[in-house]
Amino acid sequence: MLADSARIQVHDAEYLSKKHGKSVLPLYTENDALQTVTQLRSVGYGQRIPLDVGVFVTFHDAGHILGSALEEWEIDDKETGEHIRFCFSGDLGRKHLPILREPVQLKDIDILLMESTYGNRFHDELAEVEDKLTQVINDTVERGGKVFIPAFAVERTQEILYVLRLLMHQNKIPKLPIYVDSPLATSATDIFRIHPECFDEELLSANEEGLYPFLE
Repeated sequence: MLADSARIQVHDAEYLSKKHGKSVLPLYTENDALQTVTQLRSVGYGQRIPLDVGVFVTFHDAGHILGSALEEWEIDDKETGEHIRFCFSGDLGRKHLPILREPVQLKDIDILLMESTYGNRFHDELAEVEDKLTQVINDTVERGGKVFIPAFAVERTQEILYVLRLLMHQNKIPKLPIYVDSPLATSATDIFRIHPECFDEELLSANEEGLYPFLE
């Protein structure tokens, strides 16, 4: 995703340079992204990592996209002598969504800082979304049309693949050819395949029943 973002930035910078007649540089290039990746190391959820004397961080499953985490910081304040628990998170996953486990809920946090894009609205329940999708697909098939679904390459595309497979399995929609027209989404789906330890119980059960969600 970092390399893909870099390619987009380079193309945007070239466009703006031509449009304004002066050089516009991207924030980073694909080469920068590849060099950055070599300096990263992965850690598992729940590992209490010492960063300095009296400073620890633990990553917990945020249930948003594959590998997403909320950070639990433990800090011994030298001035006050207090032991402070600070939590930072970007987006959190919703409950009862397919594929990934629900986010970990931390307790007794002293300070909380998090992203809140959808903090003032409610989402439709998954069952309602599936009913609407079923109706749209069946109506489109009946008139001989095709369904195009724009979706984020990571998480949303995989959720759609799972729901479509489930609807076919339940005979709510006919068995139809499905094409993912995105190299990034295809690569992301391959990564999902090799990390079943992040799946929720619903998806693990579906796997055991032979209902593999990510169509070939």
